[in-house]
Amino acid sequence: MTASWWEADPKVNRAIWGLVQEPMVRKDGGRPDPYWESGCHPDVVERIWDKLGSALGVDCRARAKDVPVLAAPRSGRVFAKAHGTAYIIWLTPVDFDLATAAGYRTRHEWFGDRFTELADEAGPGWVWGRYRDEEQVWLTRSLAALESPTSPGGAA
Repeated sequence: MTASWWEADPKVNRAIWGLVQEPMVRKDGGRPDPYWESGCHPDVVERIWDKLGSALGVDCRARAKDVPVLAAPRSGRVFAKAHGTAYIIWLTPVDFDLATAAGYRTRHEWFGDRFTELADEAGPGWVWGRYRDEEQVWLTRSLAALESPTSPGGAA
């Protein structure tokens, strides 16, 4: 894939916008390198953009406040997001049930007794990624659902 991306719209992604940290400010005034200067681990960016994104058949790489995400090209809805040393993915209701039955969680515990509960912070359908192959299939269905003309727009 080429090194291109577009900016995710905060209006259509208002439910998750609070999970997006403010962009890094470079001293030279340039845009931060998404792999090394986004506040996310480069392996996480590689997972989101290169591994999961490459399986979608259409380029969904975007940035939200300079944070790497996958977003549906027509609707603009974010359905995967790098988050520090972890990542989150939005799934259709059927795939969400499959994922939680397989051990995927909506809650992530950080150091210092802090946690992030995606159901509270981002809304329904979001889980923490686990670097498993089935995520490619699930995100393909998520993209199809978000790009459908009858989509309720579950990721916003």
